[in-house]
Amino acid sequence: MDYKVDVALPVFGESEKLIRCLTDFTINTHVFYKLWIVDDFSPERFKKSLSKVYKKFSDYKTYPNIKVEKRPFNCGFGWTVNHAVAKGTSEYILLANSDVYVTDSCVDRMVEALDTKPEVGVVGAKLLFPDSLRTENGISLEQRQRIAREIANTIQHAGVYFQGPIERVPPELYGLPFHKWGGFSRDYSEACISRYVPCVTGALLMTRRSIWQELDGMDWRTYKRGAMEDVEYCLACRDLGHKIWYEASAVAYHHQWGSGRDTTHKFADINREALMKRWGDRIKPGGDLHTA
Repeated sequence: MDYKVDVALPVFGESEKLIRCLTDFTINTHVFYKLWIVDDFSPERFKKSLSKVYKKFSDYKTYPNIKVEKRPFNCGFGWTVNHAVAKGTSEYILLANSDVYVTDSCVDRMVEALDTKPEVGVVGAKLLFPDSLRTENGISLEQRQRIAREIANTIQHAGVYFQGPIERVPPELYGLPFHKWGGFSRDYSEACISRYVPCVTGALLMTRRSIWQELDGMDWRTYKRGAMEDVEYCLACRDLGHKIWYEASAVAYHHQWGSGRDTTHKFADINREALMKRWGDRIKPGGDLHTA
């Protein structure tokens, strides 16, 4: 069978969210795809529950297009997705976090965007907060429930932009990436319009294999543990002359920080510094990217 999309899905714990992720993916995706699960040496406390998930979705008769691999040590997000992508040959590549729940035809609409827009190299989706979420440790169950109620079904991602004066942040934060319209209603008019954007999140990112190979995938050597690799990839893609597209009709839910990578925050500042060192002189504060 000729698959249209290779899906790279790194896993680092959180078996319950992974079950929902895989179930929604198999029900709501209609284009032919191959899904590569790579367990990036999940913590011991998750291994028993994850083994049950892997056993279920490794059943070839039921899920012939899903493959599972367990890594003997942890390599981080960038290296893991590169490893997963290298296993396939499909025209398009989809990076998906294990705590993302796609709605009906979400992936199909991302495929359609690449099929109909040859100038586009990367497509992102509209991501919403679910009605439950993982939050930082140290707060009560009541507080977590209140936060979840307040942001449920609001926008988490509708394109990644760069901070500037309009965001009312200190000048030292100008140029840093952020999710525009985060926390707005899912039906906010601006977020319902598909458009070119500066960047998109790697939580659900589709790209062309030809571009991926030209860029040698994610830059895992510079960016550690799942922070800023996606922005780097989008900027490098644009540097080659391709555009980044936000597809508003492709909708999914994302827990954010629910894919189990507790180490991400430790590297966030380091990775931001690396991003600004490489791209800072070309990023327009509050806007887009200076073209070469």
